[in-house]
Amino acid sequence: MRKKLVSLLAAFGLIAAGLTVMASPAYASACTPNPCYYYAGFRQTVDFDGVSLLLGKENPATDANTWHSLAELTAQDATGANIVEVGWTKDPLVCASGVTVCLFAGIWKNSVFQGHNTNFTNGTGCSPYCIGASLDGITNGTSKALTLSHICDPTCRWWVAFDGSWRFAVADSAFGTGAFTVGKKYQIFGELALKDTSSCADMMNGVLPTGSPTFLGGKANSITLTNGSAAVAPTTVVTDATKWNALMVTGISGRFGGPGNC
Repeated sequence: MRKKLVSLLAAFGLIAAGLTVMASPAYASACTPNPCYYYAGFRQTVDFDGVSLLLGKENPATDANTWHSLAELTAQDATGANIVEVGWTKDPLVCASGVTVCLFAGIWKNSVFQGHNTNFTNGTGCSPYCIGASLDGITNGTSKALTLSHICDPTCRWWVAFDGSWRFAVADSAFGTGAFTVGKKYQIFGELALKDTSSCADMMNGVLPTGSPTFLGGKANSITLTNGSAAVAPTTVVTDATKWNALMVTGISGRFGGPGNC
């Protein structure tokens, strides 16, 4: 999991002093280290209690050289070592048998990923979108509301709302001494984990983003903050813009994804 962290930190500008970053595998064939990661999306450094958006659900095309293709929302502390992440993934190692695309959630605790769909507790009435739920019944391209919000009731947790209802949460205690009650940065992005750089895996709907008047690509719309210390103003971040790119089309909405140039 440390390899994933190094790739994620490098891609999103969070490399700490003294951390050695392995050379990019972008022009290799087999990924070394394996997997290699690619990203396209949006980020903003700002204080907030909650972050929400309308995120498009897709079923990206993948191949034998793909570990997963996903889209997620994250909230993290100032160091980037403690993170809450939630979104959907196309990953046969995470989704249940017979499910193509599912909800997932996870946390990073002191820079160590704690596993998919662990540490979270389902809320009362979470169905049909409890932890790990299938999203196969949602038409591709449909946008669903997704929120991460820190709420004390009285136990303090990071709660996840999906499609208009609170579904599941992770308690502050899961982070130990790294617990954070205010988000310091949020990120919205697509992620590909590849076995080989020759993979033709799609991100989102497999279309590079465009602005007006066509508005193509995967959707990240109506980004809002709860108790934000500044206005919503994310910037884009990508690791290979010719294959998977991101574009803000308004101050609060963007498009991202791509076909991998295959």
